[in-house]
Amino acid sequence: KEPPHEICVVELSGEDLMMAEKRIRRAREMWRNCLEAGDWPGYPLEVVQVKLPEFYQSRWLEREIMEADYKAQTGADIINIGRVRPTTEGK
Repeated sequence: KEPPHEICVVELSGEDLMMAEKRIRRAREMWRNCLEAGDWPGYPLEVVQVKLPEFYQSRWLEREIMEADYKAQTGADIINIGRVRPTTEGK
């Protein structure tokens, strides 16, 4: 947030630039085709159900166990760790 700001100059290789140009050309062809046809395929018309990867559930269950252990040991909710407690010094 404060200067000096760190920067890094990044340059794509000629091979990567050629691939980018191919992808841009194809995207423009697809866009033109959809404009002319008045049809924008790609998304299903029905509701799609998504299942999160197993590790998301595992991570949450680990968190619940850790929070329950903390509460059993201290009698307090773990969220209290992040709360700033006002000091009474100087009053």
